[in-house]
Amino acid sequence: MTERYVIVVGSDGSDGSVAALKWAVQEAAVRGGSVRVVRAWSPGEFGTNDEMGALALQALQGDVKTALDGDAPVPVETVAVQGHPSAVLLEQSKDADMLVVGSRGLGGFTGLLLRSVGQSVLKHEGAATVVIVRR
Repeated sequence: MTERYVIVVGSDGSDGSVAALKWAVQEAAVRGGSVRVVRAWSPGEFGTNDEMGALALQALQGDVKTALDGDAPVPVETVAVQGHPSAVLLEQSKDADMLVVGSRGLGGFTGLLLRSVGQSVLKHEGAATVVIVRR
């Protein structure tokens, strides 16, 4: 039995990450694969790390359900991990075939064509193919 083609996609709730998620799901359907949607989170001032992680996962699951209209033609897994987005995405994509991110996230510099997370994962020499999706 061959292993399923795995696509990891970063999601921060931005329009760019929604576009990346939709693209990743379409690509996984073509390749007969699955999608792992990943959100990185940082500890907050309110609540424990367990509570913050649960809230991040709950928000991610809601974003995925909304973006995909509650239905996906491929298996979709959601994962929320504490850490810097670039590091989390690179770690989560170590066993993946492809890493997909949007060209711009929720950062404040809307004029930039490619945000720091996209730049960071492009610079890293890893096994996964990196795809940057523009809205």
